[in-house]
Amino acid sequence: MKQHPRITYTNRIQKKQVDLARIERKIGLLSWLRLFTLAVGAALVWAGFHGYPDAFSTLFVPLLLFVVLVVIHAIFHTTRERLVQTIDYYQSAVNRVDDKWVGQGNQRTDLVGENHPYALDLDIFGPGSLFELLSTAKTESGERTLARWLSMLPPPGEIIERQEAVQELTPRIKLREKCALIGEKVRTALSPDDLIQWATRAPVFGRWQRLYSLCAVFTGISALGLFFSWLFLDTPLLLMLIPLFLVLVMRAITGRQVSEVIVPLTRASRELIVLGHGLALIENLPVTSQRLAGLKTRLKHEDKSPSEIIAALNRHVAWLESRRNQIFAPVAFFLLWELQFSHRIEKWRLIHGEDIATWLSVMGEFEALLALSNYSFEHPADPFPRLSEEPHCFDAREMGHPLLGAEHFVTNSLTFKSPEQLYVISGSNMSGKSTFLRTIGVNMVMAYAGCTVRCSSMSIASFHLASSLKVSDSLMQGVSKFYAEIRRMKTILNLSSDPDHPVFFLMDEIFQGTNSHDRQLGAQALFRELIRRGALGLITTHDLALTTPPDDLKNQFVNMHFSDSLLEGKLHFDYRIQEGIVRQSNALELMRSVGLHV
Repeated sequence: MKQHPRITYTNRIQKKQVDLARIERKIGLLSWLRLFTLAVGAALVWAGFHGYPDAFSTLFVPLLLFVVLVVIHAIFHTTRERLVQTIDYYQSAVNRVDDKWVGQGNQRTDLVGENHPYALDLDIFGPGSLFELLSTAKTESGERTLARWLSMLPPPGEIIERQEAVQELTPRIKLREKCALIGEKVRTALSPDDLIQWATRAPVFGRWQRLYSLCAVFTGISALGLFFSWLFLDTPLLLMLIPLFLVLVMRAITGRQVSEVIVPLTRASRELIVLGHGLALIENLPVTSQRLAGLKTRLKHEDKSPSEIIAALNRHVAWLESRRNQIFAPVAFFLLWELQFSHRIEKWRLIHGEDIATWLSVMGEFEALLALSNYSFEHPADPFPRLSEEPHCFDAREMGHPLLGAEHFVTNSLTFKSPEQLYVISGSNMSGKSTFLRTIGVNMVMAYAGCTVRCSSMSIASFHLASSLKVSDSLMQGVSKFYAEIRRMKTILNLSSDPDHPVFFLMDEIFQGTNSHDRQLGAQALFRELIRRGALGLITTHDLALTTPPDDLKNQFVNMHFSDSLLEGKLHFDYRIQEGIVRQSNALELMRSVGLHV
């Protein structure tokens, strides 16, 4: 029997806490040892100045020991930071399992446009959204890839490939931990577009690059040679002015180009560090699924792996940064250190810059698959949906909303049977109509992304999902609610022009911005057109006039409802969908419950 995800996470937290306590004890002991060696060193110095000159000859022992202790302390401190980050990572995972994740994850709202056909209505992005629940990506590429998967319909074959990859990655907890921690210390806001633009821009040094490099080497060697000649051979100091003059001339000539290389490199190198560590995980990953094998194939290189290539750039950057060392800075000045390593970095960019777009794409897809596998692991009862080739197949059993906690979690089933294409959901206020539509929509989004779904089972065809749930007026744009709603209906009709993928629509309180007569005529006209185009879906309404189907739509028209009950003066809701038209209303009772005398 598999262990519950919460138990797995808490066990790992406890183990890491034991390791953390052990390393903190070691750090405390090292601190005392460092203090002791300093005291010994100070005692030897005091003895040397007070009649015991031989004490100076043994001073190197505590000094050497102190240096060793400093190095060991730095290693232990890094280990401690890693353990703290790991504990925080698993605590966040426990919070997700305990439904305490809202406000702790990624709440981005800028990854789709305002006119997206369903993202705003279904809470796909933003606070308390599906994206916040799912996203564990550490790179902008990963966030964008996951957002794209949640906002568009892919080919059925691609969905199946994602499912296979997610299924393979689901039990790999340690892999997700490693990927989550690679960006904890180096997290940047550099977008993939900016990184690709940096990597593929025109050469900075142009055709003079090789000449500049040779001059830099010659100038640096000449300067050092003359310096040592003056130091040991009594060479006139005035000769030092020659290489100094050449250094100043070279710096004046190449200063702008060096700045063009170094300034954008600071941000790019941080992102590339994360990318390199992530690609190393993929390169060393044993895989069986077609999707993951394809990612590894895209990383194949003639001689070195992408992570090794990026590591070479990081070494160049590290050597470049060594010019900031106060002791080495004068030498770096004469050696034209910035120019020499700018050449090497620029050469790296010209050779490998075109590959960065591919590496970012692979890393983004890998992180998106890891995010979906993380959800799959944390919800072991959720199945993968079955993709049906039948054009109007939608069969979801015991379907619940993945963003609702256990205390609010209620399941309902929905099946479209031929020739049914339209469900009209009536019901009283607060009975669950709108939540039911969102439950359907969010599970469809998860299914098309390649994720598991909050159902006991689901069979679904390829639909263009569209909704009209949160349409509102706009004072700034001079748009009434009714006009905003009919514009959304126009968008839904435009999507239904695809003969291979019919539209699945979700409409809440249709045409509530107009009178009952116009609402009925407009709704019936819209129903006819959508059904004629092969669309199917659900609408909710308080207007019982819409529950009576026109004669030509009776076979495609199904009435369902949500109801409530009044017990001891209080309204109770079971949030269960039932057949037929609702026979009661709770509007007056709700008015009375807030003190309105009606």
